[in-house]
Amino acid sequence: MNKSKIEWTDYTWNPVTGCLHGCNYCYARRIAERFGREYKSFKNNKGLNILDKPFESYTKCMDISIDPYPYGFEPTFYKYRLDEPQKIKKPSKIFVSSMGDLFGDWVPDEWIGQILQVIEKCSQHKFLFLTKNPKRYLDIDEQGFANPDRVWLGTTVTSNKDIDRALELLKLPKHYNTFLSIEPLLGPVDLDKYELLCKTWFDA
Repeated sequence: MNKSKIEWTDYTWNPVTGCLHGCNYCYARRIAERFGREYKSFKNNKGLNILDKPFESYTKCMDISIDPYPYGFEPTFYKYRLDEPQKIKKPSKIFVSSMGDLFGDWVPDEWIGQILQVIEKCSQHKFLFLTKNPKRYLDIDEQGFANPDRVWLGTTVTSNKDIDRALELLKLPKHYNTFLSIEPLLGPVDLDKYELLCKTWFDA
């Protein structure tokens, strides 16, 4: 869990990192490749990277260090980070999986389920999600997001070619908080051409 300089959140929490979208502008991939060791992946019998404890390595001086991204940008579940939000008592805004896409098709339901269980226990916080696969929000909604008033569900739109992602958010029940991240802006985003979209967001 890290304090964040992002203006719309207080902390970033990364129980899951990594992504398979392959976007050439991805800041998270650059960070993971810069600070990750890219060890040979030690996948479990389901072919998944799961860490129950921090990955320790030794420097040339034999000092122990903790590697934040031992598998580079491969999707990885850091189970030992699950209890981090519970350690913060002050009500805070927490951006979940800023270093990956938690709702990517490759992420097991079990990982998401364990994260949602933590959120249910942390009634003092608000949690923000951002994905390029908002259709999966609908799948999770069928199971029920814990305390939806404390959850913000967002998607990334970089140009008009991505606008369908925004329309997916409109399929969620109205009691959910939703938002768009229009970054990076790679082309025109003409929200005024989508009257239903604008009406739904700005007349609420």
